[in-house]
Amino acid sequence: MPARPPLAPGPPANLLVGHLGLALTDHISSSWAKVHASHGDTFGLRMGPPGVGYRLTVTRDPESIGYVLGATSPFDKENHPFFEAFRDLLGTGLFSAYGEDWRWQRRVLQPLFTAKQSASYAGLVRKRAEEFTSRWIDADGPLPLRSEILRLTLMVVTDLLFGQGREDLADRLEAHFPTISAYVIERAFNPLRLPRSTPLPAIRRREAAVAEVYDLVDDVLAGAEATEDSFVGRLREAVDPETGRRFTDAEIRDQVLVFVAAGHDTTATALTMALQLLGLHPEAQARAAAEVDEVGPVDSAEAAGRLAWTTAVIDETMRLYPSAPGTGRQATADTEVDGYFVPKGSNVYTNFWGVHRHPDLWTHPEAFQPQRFVDVPALERPRHTYLPFGSGPRACIGAHTAVLEMQIILSTVLERAEVVATTRDMPVHTAITLAPAVDLPAEFHRR
Repeated sequence: MPARPPLAPGPPANLLVGHLGLALTDHISSSWAKVHASHGDTFGLRMGPPGVGYRLTVTRDPESIGYVLGATSPFDKENHPFFEAFRDLLGTGLFSAYGEDWRWQRRVLQPLFTAKQSASYAGLVRKRAEEFTSRWIDADGPLPLRSEILRLTLMVVTDLLFGQGREDLADRLEAHFPTISAYVIERAFNPLRLPRSTPLPAIRRREAAVAEVYDLVDDVLAGAEATEDSFVGRLREAVDPETGRRFTDAEIRDQVLVFVAAGHDTTATALTMALQLLGLHPEAQARAAAEVDEVGPVDSAEAAGRLAWTTAVIDETMRLYPSAPGTGRQATADTEVDGYFVPKGSNVYTNFWGVHRHPDLWTHPEAFQPQRFVDVPALERPRHTYLPFGSGPRACIGAHTAVLEMQIILSTVLERAEVVATTRDMPVHTAITLAPAVDLPAEFHRR
């Protein structure tokens, strides 16, 4: 009988908490990168005290990532601690669902995220982008770039979900989602997490934020604001072609929470970093502005499709700063990853950040070089080496919509303004998604 492969090696562990300190940091991806540098593409960690914590295997090996995230792999989300925490706080929408529940949701939602359907949102996105750009140009001095872009993308997502004119809704969501996002991460990585009913001030504040968001979304869904042409209106009409099943109001609320939590934050990160990088690289910005001038106002998917350089800027930004820096799965059977034993019930983290900055896969991996995506477009890259939207059957369903939104917003800004970065620092932190750790200041000068 052949010998079982070894567990993936890792750095020395703290006797009491194992490697938990590597996860409960501001920037998990940076922690992982340091371990990759000393232990290779795949390493193992013990998250928490002996007998209480769980084993975690982290990999940046492209072939292994393809295996873990593949359609027939022995990995899923059902008992993974991050997705358990997400479901506990934000419901069982498409992002956190598993098994047959996920499959039927995907069937119903897929027609709402086709390229054609995404294209229908172009005019709405352009309108919001024009509104914000005009205000930025008229501002006196630097603006908090991260806050401004978050506000813009939140307005876009609430417009798409509920119809236009719900600024009050965006205000209230904006006030609570950062708290909820941090709450998910804390409960996901800490094996000693306290019950949600624990009467501690911090937990009470977080629970109040969750309750406020639930009540807010339920109130909107119960009213007349969710018009027929809104995304929520389409959700109400959507039918599973195999079973005839429709979403209940509670299930619609869960989908809304997923799209708000992930949809605006991820796009905001990519746009914030793209504008910051263009501000730091005037030559790249000048080339993008010239392309936008040649194409003309970008208010359709057809026009966006002609933005070769501008799209390369977006692709390179998402390589350096993937909004989803990785994802996790739990083994449903004993298996192997990159030649190492992964026991049933243990967890695996597929490290997209690590793949995107892998020195064997990218020339000058830390440098901002959009030209690499002109020379070799994203869709022509080797499999599982470029993963801004994940991989496999659970890759981001909204990829078309997100890219189009970014193309329209970025081109609208560059059509009217020159972006000037006022700092070179670009620290990031990891919550549900990767995000700038500081509110990057930037100026917008009228062209």
